[in-house]
Amino acid sequence: MRVAQRFKIIFLLIIALFAGLGLQKIQIYFSSKFNWNRRGYMGVSILILFILLDLLSVSVPIWYNAFPIPPLKVERQQNFVQIDRLPSFDKNGFISGNHAHSSWGAMFPAVLSNLGTIQGYESANIPVNAKPKNSPDYKGEVFIEGTPGEVKIIKWTPNRLLISYHVSQEGLIIINQNFYKGWRTRSGETVRSFKGLMAIKVTPDKQNKWLELYYFPLSFLLGLIVTMGTIGFGILSLLNQKLRGKT
Repeated sequence: MRVAQRFKIIFLLIIALFAGLGLQKIQIYFSSKFNWNRRGYMGVSILILFILLDLLSVSVPIWYNAFPIPPLKVERQQNFVQIDRLPSFDKNGFISGNHAHSSWGAMFPAVLSNLGTIQGYESANIPVNAKPKNSPDYKGEVFIEGTPGEVKIIKWTPNRLLISYHVSQEGLIIINQNFYKGWRTRSGETVRSFKGLMAIKVTPDKQNKWLELYYFPLSFLLGLIVTMGTIGFGILSLLNQKLRGKT
């Protein structure tokens, strides 16, 4: 999403398939050369071990130098709130001055502080509808529209919310978070968009004044089905090859 080089992951997946075919050819060569199947697997195992040792010798020094700045010691907020963003930081702490609020803000310290950042650094065009705490339009991380009442977040996680509420008539519970398809409720209410924020229609006649929301997009289910199907197909293919080898 950020730079073109990230598309190399797709090519690496394709190259990995050809690498597997190459290892299989080497295994077959060793097996036919020495007329012993185990020597073929032994040769491939030695080659894989050599590759792993080479990767470790190259990657370990890079890993030690990859994170020169230790996590900042920050105070964790008891209640989650969203802010615009924290200042940038280095090994000495937060940076003050003209570059304090550059696009490269302190994302990780915000997570440690139990804060959400509205302005995350992304080159992709992501709509920002949530309001930071210092905005004049900020009404809280959860609030009610269309009816008097009370609402409170009991538990907040990135993919699960637990909310208690009490309303006197039909209205909307608004969550100060960008709306995306895939959010659902345990009790069956529809999560809809209200000015780009998450909203759930509630009524006063409901006995259980709790709402539990969770994020479960259809794309995750489809990806899970494809992944499990691919694994199952691979296992069946291996079993089929084993059975053919015995006959």
